[in-house]
Amino acid sequence: MKRWRVCIAVACAGALGLVAAAQGVGPPLELEDLTAPPESFSTTYSCNTAGTSTVTWTAEGVATGPYPGTFTASGSLSIGAQTLPGAHPPGPNNEGTVAGPIETFQETFTIQSGTTKITGTKTLDPQATTGTRGTCQQVNQFPVLDFFDGQGTVVEVNVQTLYEGQIQAVDGTTTDHGIAYVSLSDTNITGSCPTGTCQARLAGFDETFALSLGPLCDENVQGNLNENPGCDDQDRS
Repeated sequence: MKRWRVCIAVACAGALGLVAAAQGVGPPLELEDLTAPPESFSTTYSCNTAGTSTVTWTAEGVATGPYPGTFTASGSLSIGAQTLPGAHPPGPNNEGTVAGPIETFQETFTIQSGTTKITGTKTLDPQATTGTRGTCQQVNQFPVLDFFDGQGTVVEVNVQTLYEGQIQAVDGTTTDHGIAYVSLSDTNITGSCPTGTCQARLAGFDETFALSLGPLCDENVQGNLNENPGCDDQDRS
């Protein structure tokens, strides 16, 4: 996840100033990052490695970047048949994970940064890279931090998405759209350890707005075409 962010930031640093200039009200969402601690991130899931798995989630936490503050998000996704290697190869006594393609993805989010409120959506990018895949798997022998092996459920997802957002500030409203990366995991394992029975939850939520493609080019949306010169020239290459 962090590797993607660095690569995009380096490649697009030169374009950032041009996009910001095109938007009259506040900067775009490029390099905004949303993270939630395990206690503020929850999932429900139905795993079927041979068919379709579904995952839904809610999250709230800290927003950093051009709009520092807080955020909330909720969404759902589906994973196809998991025939690809997962992030955890099998060890001598451990069960490895498998992964499948992300078939559907949708999320709504709200960012509150001072008096500025940002609302938007994320959907699956049809030009997503091969890194867009997910695991939703029941495991019988899974290592937890080299401390104990246990059984439970492993959920790990990395997705390349397209975002659209409306930025509402005190001096006006504008829009932004572009590419964002989503990484979430929620692994719950129970097993025997030196102290008896141990339970572990390894969960994380991180979303990065990696590349802004400028304001949405809809003449009927406030803050767009007429108020953002060059909007009609913005396109994804």
